[in-house]
Amino acid sequence: MGSLLFRNGRTKDAEAIFRQHVDLTPDDLKARQTLGDIYRVLGQDRNAETQYKSILNIDPHDTYALNSLGKLEMRRGHFDKAESYLQTALQHHPHNAPTLNLLGNLEMQRGNFDKAESYLQTTLQHHPHDEMALNSLGNLEMQRGNFDKAESYLQTTLQHHPHNSPAYYGLAKVAWLKNDKSTCQKIIKEQMQNNRASIPQIILFLACKFEQEPLLPILKEQYGEKSVENMLELAHRFESDIFAERTWPAMLNPLYAHPELYTPVNGRTVLEMGDVPDGIRQATAQTVTLRHEAKDCAL
Repeated sequence: MGSLLFRNGRTKDAEAIFRQHVDLTPDDLKARQTLGDIYRVLGQDRNAETQYKSILNIDPHDTYALNSLGKLEMRRGHFDKAESYLQTALQHHPHNAPTLNLLGNLEMQRGNFDKAESYLQTTLQHHPHDEMALNSLGNLEMQRGNFDKAESYLQTTLQHHPHNSPAYYGLAKVAWLKNDKSTCQKIIKEQMQNNRASIPQIILFLACKFEQEPLLPILKEQYGEKSVENMLELAHRFESDIFAERTWPAMLNPLYAHPELYTPVNGRTVLEMGDVPDGIRQATAQTVTLRHEAKDCAL
């Protein structure tokens, strides 16, 4: 029941159920993992950290907990701490794809592109169709300016994972960087028509200066006028920095599931005040599928 609530965005209800379950069965590592993930989605990083560390008290080699702690430290900008957790995980599971991918993305954030590529290529040696590694290599080549290579990695992702939203987003970014805005628009428009467009994709679409497109009223009807206005604002920021999504609070977990982020407090929302939890501020890989129930949300 709790897992179903979590998947459906009823995060706080799921948190109450899993917290009670963990209190009753403290050795249930899977439940602790899920509770930690729920806290991370809610932006309660300290509570998430407590759950993940409690797993390590029971099983010091638990890869999921080590990876999760590594992700938390990456989001805090504590790269050395993050690397320590991830290297510990790698010692016990040297071919673990999530660990290798996290190390690759960690080195990318440090600007060590060659080292990042080495980790990601190691993933592909053992998991040739791993979508996270392929997409991350696409992003890496984009940052190097090798747009054809980036496109090749992203197309490979789609050959094996045809509905992978981040790969489509990556291809749209490549088109943008090549100044091919019509292709950029076409890719994202198809995703929107299939109701699979992520928030960053729509921001990129709007950044293509198609504000007068007939599609704009449809967006406003589907997602709410305020949501689209906020996306337009982000779109204008996007134009100045193609990789600015690292600072987009709208990129992360489904904000329509977290009304505390956009409910006004003294006339201002948490997002407007910039008081965004670490778990929501800095993650870069996760995209959000907009659903019809998001219609009335202000992002």
